[in-house]
Amino acid sequence: MLPATQTFFARAENVGRKPNGDDDIHYSRDGQPRLNSDLPAILEAWRKACRGERNGFEDAYVADVRANLAEAPDGKRLDYQFHHPSRRKVQRRIKSCAYPLVPLHNLCSERTQSVVPSQELAGTTILYTGLAQIEANTGRAVQEPTPADSLKSQVRPYEPGDILFARMRPNLRKVVLVEFPEPGYTSPECAVLVPKLDAANQPIVDPLVLGVLLRSDFIYGQIVHLVAGIGRPRINPKELRDVLVPVPPAAEQAAIRAAYLSSHDEVSRLEEAAAAAQRRAKEVLAEAVASVAEAFAKLKVVVQ
Repeated sequence: MLPATQTFFARAENVGRKPNGDDDIHYSRDGQPRLNSDLPAILEAWRKACRGERNGFEDAYVADVRANLAEAPDGKRLDYQFHHPSRRKVQRRIKSCAYPLVPLHNLCSERTQSVVPSQELAGTTILYTGLAQIEANTGRAVQEPTPADSLKSQVRPYEPGDILFARMRPNLRKVVLVEFPEPGYTSPECAVLVPKLDAANQPIVDPLVLGVLLRSDFIYGQIVHLVAGIGRPRINPKELRDVLVPVPPAAEQAAIRAAYLSSHDEVSRLEEAAAAAQRRAKEVLAEAVASVAEAFAKLKVVVQ
């Protein structure tokens, strides 16, 4: 069993029921039905936690609730987000941070204007970057040409150099520095951040570095307990603007940027190698199919 001071937490995305109450059934390749539920995996994760093993379930952890509540202003929260280990980890890192910590709203302004494309841009095609066009965790996004008439709700304009932060499901870390050559529009669920400039007319924090940092555990750990909503969890705009960002000197920011770009180049090389391996695998398979056909073609066929 778990020590008396430890509590097991887990979050289930699927519980075997659809929103209308029907069974959520998935089928295996051989046609066998099973409930689409995380609960069996959570049960196994709890058993492993009790044995002191790594539980292997991504959305599960063990926390010292008593210690956490002793540090809380009201000492009453017992939810998954509040006791998440990333929150405690970031609290410790904030206390020991060697650089000045500055609220995000002092580093970026925010574009808050919005338009309804189907009304104000009717008959045109716009470049759209919604939540579906932003990859989780990678900082990659695309602009998708979209008929304005198909967008009935509000969108927000953005410019090259802005940072898009998806407030919806922030655990997916959908944050991107806009490097497209043309401006576009994004989902109203995205904060459009404009890096502020210092007295030398330079960004206070390098925009690339800031965009990467906003995808990190350092930022998520500050907001995980503030995410509200079950079906569509999101972070409040004001609470996002209040997150603390370390601001190293410009020379150190440049070094951090260079190190990140070096790692990013290595990622690109690995992805290219993986793509080449996939292409070669397809070629080998095609050659194997062709060799079988050729072997059969050489057989003497007797027609009866």
